[in-house]
Amino acid sequence: MTRLQQTLRQRLDALYRQPALWSTFAQAWADECGGEPAADAGALLDDCLQQEPLDILEGLLAVAAQLGGRGAAPGALPEVVRRVAIDICLVACERRIHQRLAAQQIAAAAAAAASEEILIDASEQLAAALIAAACCRNGVRIHFDGQTRRAEAVNVVRDLPPQELDFLGPRECVKAELQALVKTPLDDLATGKARALHDIRQYGVASDDVLLAQLRRYARTNDCRPMFGLDSAGAHPLDDAALRQELAGYFEVATFHYGDAAARRLADADRAAWQRANLQADLMSYLPALLAQLSAPQAAAGARLQNTASKCDFFISYNKADKEWAEWIAWQVEDAGYSTLIQAWDFHAGGNFVLDMDRAMKQTERTIAVLSPDYLAAGYTQPEWAAALLRDPAGAQRRLIPVRVAHCELDGLLAAVTHVDLVGLDQAPARKTLLERISGERLKPSREPRFPGAASPSARPEPSFPGS
Repeated sequence: MTRLQQTLRQRLDALYRQPALWSTFAQAWADECGGEPAADAGALLDDCLQQEPLDILEGLLAVAAQLGGRGAAPGALPEVVRRVAIDICLVACERRIHQRLAAQQIAAAAAAAASEEILIDASEQLAAALIAAACCRNGVRIHFDGQTRRAEAVNVVRDLPPQELDFLGPRECVKAELQALVKTPLDDLATGKARALHDIRQYGVASDDVLLAQLRRYARTNDCRPMFGLDSAGAHPLDDAALRQELAGYFEVATFHYGDAAARRLADADRAAWQRANLQADLMSYLPALLAQLSAPQAAAGARLQNTASKCDFFISYNKADKEWAEWIAWQVEDAGYSTLIQAWDFHAGGNFVLDMDRAMKQTERTIAVLSPDYLAAGYTQPEWAAALLRDPAGAQRRLIPVRVAHCELDGLLAAVTHVDLVGLDQAPARKTLLERISGERLKPSREPRFPGAASPSARPEPSFPGS
């Protein structure tokens, strides 16, 4: 199973845990793609892998229209449904790519396996990134810009640090760029990566094993690995085959050339094979329309505060000292298929903070309070958790979910609300604990608990079964 298929299975599992949404999606899928509504996540994944990729892509356009309503604004689909639909789209594209590469005997996949450069006859970054991801199985993360109406793969590194940062040699430049990428949230790449590069120049480039650990964490968090995608015909440090092989072999970071960079390297016979495969034209026949319909643009994030008909699952209440924890929690919650409102992402310049906060509290079903000494000491955070408690004083609807991220003593009304405790947990156990507790599902263990009592000294062993 490829990385994209694994991600799709996780998204389907998250959707299946919301029965009403699952039933609606499964019925819409059956209506447009044929067959009976899938009974569970595994059945729907099997259906996606058995149908022809082009039939899947055609069906997805109709499914999105059916679920969101024709003419509905982008972002009208629930977040968990939107993510499932996008991942089905990516898996269908991946399968189409494999089919066409095999049919035309294009050696791009073999080159990726051999840790050499991947040459792709495509001019669009999105199409080239999808083809590269299919070849090296590194996965791809797509961002749709609602202002420009364009999509791009945000796990693709295009450039190297500017010369004024004066890193020592090509290898240090490449490592610095990767380190900056993995340290920057995907929604802040435009400015955050430049800040990260300046910090790295000040403190130094991390050791190889540190960068490798950061890359593995990036892969777990984003369901993809970084890739270098180069489209310029000019000289580049990654023209060095030994450096490309080290990146691919040790760091698991592939390099692909497309556009002008590939044109000067492709032999005539290979270029003709790519033209027969016609992958860019086929992919771009579907991707822009599907992503525009399925992706909530960044501009819509702020608009959610103005749309009183739209409800988000969680409001993230936090003190500014715990901003990193709040963003990590919001990311994990959204990655599991829920929707969130969080000041760091959804409150914008020119807005009225008090009114934005009031609308956020009204337009979210539940509140996650990020508990720490700073949170409890701040005066303005108290109305946020108190408002959630007022809506559900008995806790029957679990409107308030306190999440403790630092040692602190709870007293008063807040002490009576069962909290999620992340103090002292590593990342993977913390994510598991958080998602299990907010789901409201019964936490019965998968294995029988150990008998807590002592065996009686006089107890005799159970007789063996006398039959054959």
